[in-house]
Amino acid sequence: MDGTLDTQTIVLICTAAFIVLTLVWTAVRWSTRQSVRSLLRGLGLAVLAAGAWLTGVLDMGGNGVESLIDWANRQVLDRRMMVGLGIAGTGVLLWVIANFVKPVTRAMAKERRAARAANPAPAVSPGRGAVPAVATPAKAPVKASGKAPVDPEDAEIEALLKSRGIE
Repeated sequence: MDGTLDTQTIVLICTAAFIVLTLVWTAVRWSTRQSVRSLLRGLGLAVLAAGAWLTGVLDMGGNGVESLIDWANRQVLDRRMMVGLGIAGTGVLLWVIANFVKPVTRAMAKERRAARAANPAPAVSPGRGAVPAVATPAKAPVKASGKAPVDPEDAEIEALLKSRGIE
């Protein structure tokens, strides 16, 4: 023995540590929320890790990591490899940035669809240098008050409401 750990021992240690950390995390989540959902998720993750180790799936993953490390040690960093690493790094950076972007809720998506339906895009866009067959009318200028122009139907409804004392 040369004093190094083999892959199976490292996988066993990592699996045991993962199970212990998962159970601690589950206990903390249970104590703060008293949520059966959190409890079942944590226990399921711990049992899944134990099952993966017992079936040898984690040993296979450990051998894969060991092979990846050996491959990386044999590689020569030439220009092609550096470009590939730069592209992969850009992908990781975009993924991380995307996690900080506020997700679109159902209400926001509904508003966007309604706005798109209100202002439909032309079915076929004219080619380069094409002249439209009919001149498009100029849009009404925005009022100085900063409000968007009011639709005639909306203006009529607004006037009716004001005449009845509703604002």
